[in-house]
Amino acid sequence: MGLLEDLLEGTSAVADTLDKGSQALRQGQEGIEYTKERLDWAKSDRPKKDRAACADIRRKMDSMRRRYIFLWILIIVGTVAAMHFL
Repeated sequence: MGLLEDLLEGTSAVADTLDKGSQALRQGQEGIEYTKERLDWAKSDRPKKDRAACADIRRKMDSMRRRYIFLWILIIVGTVAAMHFL
């Protein structure tokens, strides 16, 4: 009986190891597919368009920031001038 139990334990350990190995292989294949997709995306025109869109948004934000600062300066100067004349 002891030999049969040892053989059964060894078989289940091998089955567990094979299962973990197949899971790791599957994850590795998924990683490779994901990397291939990212490489294909990087080779396409999409990143260039994204960079151009980001640069455009950055320029618009800078413009709005300048307007906002200018308005605050105008408000402060107007307030000081109004207080000076009153």
